[in-house]
Amino acid sequence: LSLTNKLQLEVIHGNDPDYPYVLVCDKFGNDKGLAFHGVPGGHEFTSFVLGLYNASGVGQQIGDDVKDKIASIDKKVDMKVIVSLSCTMCPELVVASQKIASLSQNVTSHVYDVNHFPHLKTKYKVMSVPCLVINDDLVTFGKKNINQLLDVFGKENVSLEFQFHPKYPQQKVINEKLTDLYYNTDAKYCIAT
Repeated sequence: LSLTNKLQLEVIHGNDPDYPYVLVCDKFGNDKGLAFHGVPGGHEFTSFVLGLYNASGVGQQIGDDVKDKIASIDKKVDMKVIVSLSCTMCPELVVASQKIASLSQNVTSHVYDVNHFPHLKTKYKVMSVPCLVINDDLVTFGKKNINQLLDVFGKENVSLEFQFHPKYPQQKVINEKLTDLYYNTDAKYCIAT
């Protein structure tokens, strides 16, 4: 179904647990690494439109230094951004993650409305939104701009191992520094917030 000469819609029915979702593809049908799981509305409607704009190739302007950081991503980075449509803090993280995914073939950004996918809340122990899950290992919470997000999955952060602090079991030691963390107890790695 062609909505305009620039936008087409293909409806697929099935039993995929991630349905319903909108997958953004290029004109040849290739996955651009962006998807919105649920109904893009509320505070995420603008994010959804910006995701389409960024995936189209034109996109929002970013500095050359940020483009270089994105171009240097040489590992697969699968982001799940868990949001609530009423969250005012979520859109910045969604837009940042989708912009990165639109510029790197190694990065995907799938946004999930927690109200449609409550199993993710349980799986990742989501205490607040936005919640960012990277490669099903790293779990972090809170609003992040594009530079903060790039720092989260920069090469030095992805391989940080953590351990419980012996005196403070709710805190962890990363690089010998005591820090408060939100984490998935099954995660191998965690990011300081």
